[in-house]
Amino acid sequence: MKYLKKGEKGNDTKAAQKLLNKNGAKLKEDGIFGPVTDAATRKFQKKVKLKPDGIIGPLTMGALKYGKPLPEMQTEDYVKFLARLKQGRKDNADILFLKSVAQSTLRYEADKVMEAVSEAYEKYNASDKLWKDVFESGNAVIVKQKQFEKLRTSDPAAAEKLAKECAALDSKIQALGKNEIAANRKKAGDALDRANKAMDKAVKAVENCKKAVKAEKASW
Repeated sequence: MKYLKKGEKGNDTKAAQKLLNKNGAKLKEDGIFGPVTDAATRKFQKKVKLKPDGIIGPLTMGALKYGKPLPEMQTEDYVKFLARLKQGRKDNADILFLKSVAQSTLRYEADKVMEAVSEAYEKYNASDKLWKDVFESGNAVIVKQKQFEKLRTSDPAAAEKLAKECAALDSKIQALGKNEIAANRKKAGDALDRANKAMDKAVKAVENCKKAVKAEKASW
């Protein structure tokens, strides 16, 4: 749309004056963007929490048509949110790697190490369906957030509905994260702590064995 500001004249300015009047101003709808129209614009912008620069652009025009502050997206950016969650899923692969290392290199305390690491892997694996639900809901939020940006000024009411739908999906995702997923991560973390302790004992056992072999050779 054409940006309207002080000095503009014409039908677009007249239409803006009409909207300003509809929102409480008392302007002469003469199509001249003079000091009085500029002041009314700034006053309205302050009222709807926009930058009071006296310029009627898409945001101000959208708010004028809507009659109140434009809706805000309360849900965080899900492109960034899901990117952070991907690191959590990567933990699964890391645990599987630890399991492989334990099988191939550790013999002392092997049973304890394998039991703990396997438990950690199983806890993450048990959450796989929940992870899928999180990502499906998260992608739905991304779609709605993109639609929101397109509709925010052209159809604020529809944008407001999308914002509420995003908030509902976000609540669902946060609930999943705080309940089973978080609990499984905690149990997996505890299991990994036990695995670390068992590995420390295994390493110590290996070092003791090396010392014993060295001592045996020295006695030849």
